[in-house]
Amino acid sequence: MSTSSQRHLGSMGVDFSPPGPFHFDYTSRQRASLPVRALLAVKDVVFALTVVPVRVLLTIILIASCFIWFKLLKAVCPAGSSIPPSSVAFHCRVLLFALGFYWINVEGKRDDNAPLLISNHISYVDILVHAAFAKSGFISKASIKKLPLVGEMASSMGTIFVDRMAAKEGKATKSTTEQLCDALHSEKRENPIVVFPEGTTTNGKYLLKFRTGAFVPGLPVQPVLINYPYKYNCPSVAAISHRGIIFRLLSQAYQQLDYIFLPSIVPTEEEKKDAKKFATRAEKYISAELGVEMSSQGYIDKLILMEELGMPQKELPADKKPKQKKAE
Repeated sequence: MSTSSQRHLGSMGVDFSPPGPFHFDYTSRQRASLPVRALLAVKDVVFALTVVPVRVLLTIILIASCFIWFKLLKAVCPAGSSIPPSSVAFHCRVLLFALGFYWINVEGKRDDNAPLLISNHISYVDILVHAAFAKSGFISKASIKKLPLVGEMASSMGTIFVDRMAAKEGKATKSTTEQLCDALHSEKRENPIVVFPEGTTTNGKYLLKFRTGAFVPGLPVQPVLINYPYKYNCPSVAAISHRGIIFRLLSQAYQQLDYIFLPSIVPTEEEKKDAKKFATRAEKYISAELGVEMSSQGYIDKLILMEELGMPQKELPADKKPKQKKAE
């Protein structure tokens, strides 16, 4: 890892350490001097009237051109063939450019012997970055497959679509882990799959306790680090409205991003039998490389927080839901 990346990683947020992995970093602005805060407020207003409309228009044009291009590809390609992953990757990179990611620092290389990539998860942008530079598929809700354009793009990258409601409705279905194992062991598979072991997004200052699903197959995994060096504008989607984070993404003059492939982690014979041990080793490795703390909190803790903030979470078990306070 380069010196510049080491300087960025471990200094995310620059000026303070928040109380937990789900705390959205407003404080970096609040602790700035009054003149700086005033300038930032003026910048937000000016950019909202100038930069944001241009970015929105560019995004709409790019999505429309992408839709037309993919329709043309499907028309000339043999029946049943999917959109080339390289084409999807190219359009994802162009969209990132339109969002202000003019230059992305990429280090390391993809390991073709590792069919699974594991990554920290901070922003919506993570999906575009992985698709652009790793040409990877993901694990996604089954409903995504039905979406125009997005569903086709995801399918062409080898995304695994999971019907999370089927089990709740009593339908016979394979678990997410079983589907992942089948996909990774398939001889037809060409693209890697990216899994976010934390299961959700954080503010990038902590690493949540890893879930074990990605480590059950017992295959080599390649960690990929994502870092957004920032001082006043955190790109995290932890505990903030969707409109708020979209405005922050669209209203910056330019965006910074580090995308780093690390050497793959090969499981020992013991770890192949014990996914928890494999997950713990990977968690410690990634935490050390990022220069961030390992949190004792996990996916369920994030869902509980969202419920407490008034954002209903369907995946939160009933016995974990916060008790509502009785009105006095």
